[in-house]
Amino acid sequence: MMDSKALVGGRAGKGASALHRTDRSKTMMDEIWMRNWNSGHDALCADLDRCLAGIAGAVSRLRRRRDLRDRKLRARIGVPTP
Repeated sequence: MMDSKALVGGRAGKGASALHRTDRSKTMMDEIWMRNWNSGHDALCADLDRCLAGIAGAVSRLRRRRDLRDRKLRARIGVPTP
């Protein structure tokens, strides 16, 4: 049978990190943090999607301008385009 103190908290055992607290207040702080994370996660994902789509669009526009400029230059000097 397991010791109930191992599940609910108490002092850290010998060799355990002193920074890793195992008391109930830490558990409550973790629960509050996870609830905040879950409530804001959809907005965070939407912001990241919008940002990455903007970056992809900017790169696409730059590549399109580069390819158009390259085609015009090739046509002007008489080199066939691939």
